[in-house]
Amino acid sequence: MRRWVVALSAPVLVLLSLSAIPPGSGAAAGARAAVPFQVEVDAPAGCSSAEAAARQVEARNGRTRRARADENAMRFRLRIVRSGARVSGALSVLDERGETEARRVEGSSCDEIVEALALTMALALTNEPRPSPLTPVPARRAEGSGTGRSRPSGSAPPRATAAASSSGGSATMASDSGAGATPASPPPPTVASPPPAAPPTAAAPPPPPEPASPPPSATPEPPEPAATATAPEDVPAPASEGTVTWRGLVVGIAAIAAQPVSPPISVGGALSLAAAWADGDPSSDAVPILVGLGVVHAANDYLRDASGFVARWTAAALSACPPFGLGGRVILQPCARATAGWLTATDHSAAAPTTVGRALFGVGGLLRLAVPIGGGFSLELTAGVEVPLMKRRFILTLPETTVGQTPTVAGWAGLGVTWAL
Repeated sequence: MRRWVVALSAPVLVLLSLSAIPPGSGAAAGARAAVPFQVEVDAPAGCSSAEAAARQVEARNGRTRRARADENAMRFRLRIVRSGARVSGALSVLDERGETEARRVEGSSCDEIVEALALTMALALTNEPRPSPLTPVPARRAEGSGTGRSRPSGSAPPRATAAASSSGGSATMASDSGAGATPASPPPPTVASPPPAAPPTAAAPPPPPEPASPPPSATPEPPEPAATATAPEDVPAPASEGTVTWRGLVVGIAAIAAQPVSPPISVGGALSLAAAWADGDPSSDAVPILVGLGVVHAANDYLRDASGFVARWTAAALSACPPFGLGGRVILQPCARATAGWLTATDHSAAAPTTVGRALFGVGGLLRLAVPIGGGFSLELTAGVEVPLMKRRFILTLPETTVGQTPTVAGWAGLGVTWAL
């Protein structure tokens, strides 16, 4: 019986072990697919767009991309609202449960709002779950010609003994080549005798293959976001329907025309300070709730000769405007108003002019039309009617002549500017 001895060097054994790994398995494990997303933007004209917001997200997270129309992706909605000199933005996440607000910010420009909320979207997409980059690879069975059993890659071969050769740099493995050998029962291996110059030593089994590293061109992982960046406690709860939230103060100044006493019309001015609330989301363009207090002064001798009957009226005005009407860029809103003041009258045509004064109270309603003009300022036009709660008449004696009286229904109008603080 003849024996064949085949000498295999250590590098060749390593290469044979590595050949059991499927090609491309390391690169597939290291590569990570980009996360698709969609973003919708609801903003005033010239403020921003969905295209600009998506570019901001992709610039901050290289592992993202805009989703196709028919692709399942994470969806965001960005709302931007101008309120005077301030700009506010709200970011919501859209899913099968509906719309959930995630963050709200305020700033002085649309760019600040888009940059801040784009960072939040990029961080949210970074936290999306992805498959592990190192997926275990199952061992392949060797496809030999019937000279051995299949075994896992990197494990020591069964029923084989290795010994150092005369040069010390290779291992030898002997096997019988006799007839009758089958794949199910391989022939018993025989150890080749080493030269007497070198003592026999057992060679270590080849090391298991190292997992393939990601390709050099792969995009580096973005840094892990700070714990406070998207923590739930930092995200304000969205305002629900019917929740009244504070919006700010509004200061106003206006020129008015009124008729506290007829027949002449009085002109003057008004100063006002109002508190504003929002019914629901304060960043929306909904009609606000207003409660204001003002001071009004008017007289009928500012635009004509003061030689006849002169009436002067000074009053405090309390107004209240419910959240009804037309909202958006132009607000049209009904209001209720009550006044309490002092009315004085003097007839300079009399031989001995005398001035008399009376209290005057009234209630009524008005319509308020407000148009924003930028920087928190708005142009405001008001018009309404008022009913005096008591009748006042001013007469001259000898002979008795009525020179002025309060009308049954008095009309008035105003044009001015308001500033939202």
